[in-house]
Amino acid sequence: MPPFYWSDDEEDQPSFTFPQPGTSRLAVQKPPRQKLGPPRRQQKSIRTYGPPALEAICLGCLAEYMPELLEAGDAVLPHLPPPTKLSLLTVARSQGLLDGRALGLLADGEWLRLDLAGCKEVDDAGLQAALPSLSSLQALDLTDCPAAAPTLRLLPTTCPHLTLLRLG
Repeated sequence: MPPFYWSDDEEDQPSFTFPQPGTSRLAVQKPPRQKLGPPRRQQKSIRTYGPPALEAICLGCLAEYMPELLEAGDAVLPHLPPPTKLSLLTVARSQGLLDGRALGLLADGEWLRLDLAGCKEVDDAGLQAALPSLSSLQALDLTDCPAAAPTLRLLPTTCPHLTLLRLG
C-alpha cells in the first residue's frame, strides 16, 4: 500500500491515508505528473499549411481573365470590394494592362495610398477621370508617370486628404 493515496468509502466521502509517524515528508509519494507534450519552447509550430483561402482562389481566377474583365469593365469591376480592386490593379500593372481606362474602372474611394510610379501607359486624361473616385487618398506616387500640370492642379479639390505626393 502506498504511503499516501485517495480512497472512496461507502458513503462517497473521499478520505486519504497519511504516512506512518517518523517518516519524512519526502517519503510521501506524489502521483506522477502526466506529460501533455513537450515543453512550450520545444513544441513545433502548430500552424499548418492547407489549401489556399477562397478569396485567393477567386482572385487567381479573376487575374487569369484580366483582359476580359477590363473589356467588360462597367458590368463587373465597379461591384467588387475595394481590396479586390486594389489587388486587380496590381495584377493589371504586372501584366502591362494598366492604362487610364483601367485605372478609371478600378479606382475606389476607400483607397488611402496609390502607387502609379513608372506607369507610363496611364495618360493624363485617364488620371483626371479617376481622381474624383479617389477622394480618400492620403499618398500618391506619380514618379515617371505622365501627369500634366492641369491634373496636378485638380489634386487639392479631388483629393483633400492628400498629404504625400511624389513626382519625378
